[in-house]
Amino acid sequence: MKIRHSRNIGGGAYLSQSSFFKSLFKTSETGKAFRFGFTLAEVLITLGVIGVVAAMTIPALVSEHRDKVRITKLKKAYSTLSNAYITAVNQLGEVDDWNLPEYSYTSQEYASAIGKNLVTVIKTDKICDKKDLFLTCFTGGRETVNSNRGTFLDGTGGSGSAYYAFMAGGLVYGISPLFEDATSNPLQKRKIYASISVYLEPYIPAGSKNVYGKNIFSFLLTSKGIIPGGIGNYSDNLTNNTFPFDIYCVDASGKLKRGMGCTAWVLQNQNFDYLKCPEKLGWDKASSCKD
Repeated sequence: MKIRHSRNIGGGAYLSQSSFFKSLFKTSETGKAFRFGFTLAEVLITLGVIGVVAAMTIPALVSEHRDKVRITKLKKAYSTLSNAYITAVNQLGEVDDWNLPEYSYTSQEYASAIGKNLVTVIKTDKICDKKDLFLTCFTGGRETVNSNRGTFLDGTGGSGSAYYAFMAGGLVYGISPLFEDATSNPLQKRKIYASISVYLEPYIPAGSKNVYGKNIFSFLLTSKGIIPGGIGNYSDNLTNNTFPFDIYCVDASGKLKRGMGCTAWVLQNQNFDYLKCPEKLGWDKASSCKD
């Protein structure tokens, strides 16, 4: 007795193997059979189209993901600094009571005193309180990149960001002296004690740069708490020491500035659109390129 081999084609029906294989071919009028499929040219054209589409969309997706990661890190840094300020004030009193040494713009002792009071209430991974230790905090000791010097967003130069630095949760916080008694300023009514630069990507690859407004963001330690750089324009602050948006991020003509005044924008609007359409954006203009 011959055994007829069958193949299940779904739904409980069976097709013999010979019929199954015949079904894969189409018979021409001449009786010759040919296989259904794609030619090599068709496959190459399809792959080419896929490659073009990928080349157009993948960079945008990567950039969008990078921006989201940076925004998340910036929010974390703001929360960390704000909580540290509140705890320090509760434990040590107001900043005026921190027994700070006499202020000078280049005072290592002044910046260190502020930093040491803040780190007492922040879980730190590493402290770099001397200039010769900065590379350890920023690049893991790689001496070929002087990464504690941030590049300005407008490319006009750079700035040594810290006289005292510490790492916490993968971010580096650099503290530089900056003092202004703005208590008589009708729009401020506060004292400004220091600027704090937050490095979102401290361990940058060799040859890369830390840039204000991209992966470095500025905050201010004041008598009323931690405030992000760039809250409002100069007319809203009447002082340059709060890094007004139109002086330190994007001016009225849409020209990029040094970048220290972009922090509040990113936190509030959750975008970096000032890098894409600066002429369109401002606190009194659109808040994104899509608006």
